[in-house]
Amino acid sequence: MVPMNVDPRAVLRRVFHNLLHNGRRCHVRRRHVMLRFTLKEARVITEIEDTGPGIAPEIASQLFEPFATFGKKQGTGLGLSICKRIIEDHQGRIWFEARPGQGAVFIFSIPRPQKS
Repeated sequence: MVPMNVDPRAVLRRVFHNLLHNGRRCHVRRRHVMLRFTLKEARVITEIEDTGPGIAPEIASQLFEPFATFGKKQGTGLGLSICKRIIEDHQGRIWFEARPGQGAVFIFSIPRPQKS
């Protein structure tokens, strides 16, 4: 068990839900989404990787902006901007690695509590 400084209302659940849902619905045939967790001395790093089509370079710079939605029939385009806000509210950082045609990896890092 790793203690974390997180919002007691469990808003990080929303980050996981959104990133997992996006990864799962971004492709039709093989729906593989992998999670990796790395514990560093001062941070916990979470990676959510999918095997979908990846992120096109032309939309990469807008991905975390509100109302940015690309190629989806449903959705408001708020999911990733909300994720970014939640992670930043926890003094963390979120980013992605785009691999067009091979999937995408969304990564976020949140500080671990300081030892007393």
